[in-house]
Amino acid sequence: MAEICDALNVVPKLLWDESAEPASTRWLPLILISQTGLWIGLDGAANWIVGRKGGRIESVATGVTPSWLPLLDLDPVVLAAEIEDVGTRHHLPKEVLTDTLPVDEAISIALGSKSQHWTERAVAWLMTRPPRPDHLDLLRALINASWVNQRTRQRAKKLVT
Repeated sequence: MAEICDALNVVPKLLWDESAEPASTRWLPLILISQTGLWIGLDGAANWIVGRKGGRIESVATGVTPSWLPLLDLDPVVLAAEIEDVGTRHHLPKEVLTDTLPVDEAISIALGSKSQHWTERAVAWLMTRPPRPDHLDLLRALINASWVNQRTRQRAKKLVT
């Protein structure tokens, strides 16, 4: 983590944002994840942040919440390209960015949400990455869930077998 913190220290201060809530926090917005102005970025300690410029933010340091779910609306290939781009642009270690981004935690929240949209997005993401053990348990529950559409149930079954 020291490597990424050192790299963040040389990013021009003009690119950093000051959040309004929950407390004044400086963070570096890196990737726009929603047309509503939702960004993901890093604070000075290299914790991932989700929020709006000049507005409310949430840090992974305080836990991953449903506010991270819009991350799953991105295509995994597009997100990987965005991480590659910001890593190159700001001289940040791309592997650390990828490994620390809370995608798996967002997937867990989505799978347990009982939201058709978020469940579909989580299952779509899991078609491109290996599921964690907690994902497998949540996927097993989806196989027979009546509130999930047939395509999602079939994909869930494929992922657990």
